[in-house]
Amino acid sequence: MVRVDVIMRAARGQTNYMIAKQLGISRNTVKLWRYRFAREGTTGLITRPISGRPPKHLDRQKSPLDVGKPSA
Repeated sequence: MVRVDVIMRAARGQTNYMIAKQLGISRNTVKLWRYRFAREGTTGLITRPISGRPPKHLDRQKSPLDVGKPSA
């Protein structure tokens, strides 16, 4: 898990720049996870629900790519 890896590397003294470069993520992402961990501990590393409109495509709906395909 990248979030835990960020925290472990920071604990070893690596800079945000080094962590971001080695993990292929932005420095802002590194700062976000370090901030959440400092503020909330391991709870801060859990994925939070995102705001916004729910997805339009529901499991019971057919994808536009499925139109015309025979049903299984």
